[in-house]
Amino acid sequence: MEKATLIYNPCFADNRGVFAPLPLVFGEDKIEILRKDWVQSNISYNPNKFTFRGMHLQEGPHAQAKLVKVVNGSIIDFVVDLRPKSPDYLKVQEFIVTSGSEVYVPRGFAHGFITTEDNTVVQYLVDNHYNRESERSILWSSFPEIRKLIKEQHVDPIISDKDLNATPIHDYLLEPKLIFDTVEWQGRSINNLYNSNFGVVLAGSLMLLTLLCLAILNFLK
Repeated sequence: MEKATLIYNPCFADNRGVFAPLPLVFGEDKIEILRKDWVQSNISYNPNKFTFRGMHLQEGPHAQAKLVKVVNGSIIDFVVDLRPKSPDYLKVQEFIVTSGSEVYVPRGFAHGFITTEDNTVVQYLVDNHYNRESERSILWSSFPEIRKLIKEQHVDPIISDKDLNATPIHDYLLEPKLIFDTVEWQGRSINNLYNSNFGVVLAGSLMLLTLLCLAILNFLK
């Protein structure tokens, strides 16, 4: 199963500026070649530091893998594995990405980034075309790890209204949805539920319901 990967690329500088190749190779040891049928190249220009974009993904047959590269400036890149069968399910990862590195994001991941310099330009390749019906946005602040890191910057990030009104991760996970070409119920495991506030409420409700049923049975006797 593919993993999100930070790829380091060599940069060559001289009196003219910098030349940075874009090899389709994974990792520093270059042992695994990345071969994708990239269909589109997107450019994101962000004039202001601390601009946040995310967390975004496309579902079902329109899911996208991404190769995210910083052309100018720098970002903190966030990815969340939303593949229920993955050993890293719901794991949040962050990568510091500059002009000398890029991030490979497999299908089935939510993706976003925050700029850490003014005039940051991000280019990313995708292996599937944009599809409005399968596009989803998940509220960035509903991920504790991302919320904590942003809070440490001591700023209010610049965010679009669309991303501010995105679906919280707890609500998103309880919805049936398309993952690649099959319909799966992407709910969290019982262990994950019990480790959240939602899980505590749910567990308490189930306990009260059980006690109520026992009381009714005793009364009927």
